[in-house]
Amino acid sequence: MRFLKYLYLGVGVVVLGFVLAEIDLAEVGAHVAEVGFGIAVLVAIYFIAFAIDSVTWQMTIRGVPLNLVWAYRAGKLRMVGESFNAVIPAGGMGGEPVKAVLLKTHYGVDYREGTASLILAKTINMIALV
Repeated sequence: MRFLKYLYLGVGVVVLGFVLAEIDLAEVGAHVAEVGFGIAVLVAIYFIAFAIDSVTWQMTIRGVPLNLVWAYRAGKLRMVGESFNAVIPAGGMGGEPVKAVLLKTHYGVDYREGTASLILAKTINMIALV
């Protein structure tokens, strides 16, 4: 299992290298400089929103305590799932099965409960956006 973890990490680093080789880092730096200190504010706001989203998802998983350990776990799982949502052309839903599988394999949350929590969390997010 550790081998796969390091293999995935290696593949990720190689892909990141290809992406960085294809973009104009000087132009990115110029845009970041234009935004200035505001970039830190934007990242902080996004981090807070992501953390709140993770806790609201955590609250929908029955049998999972509402504590910092599980908030951290939910945040990690969301990060992985959202990464898949960003790269898989599945309308922002490609990472949801990944989250369910990770919940089952790493934390013993059965698929029925994990899937129900994911559907409920997506519904809550959509209602909040409306």
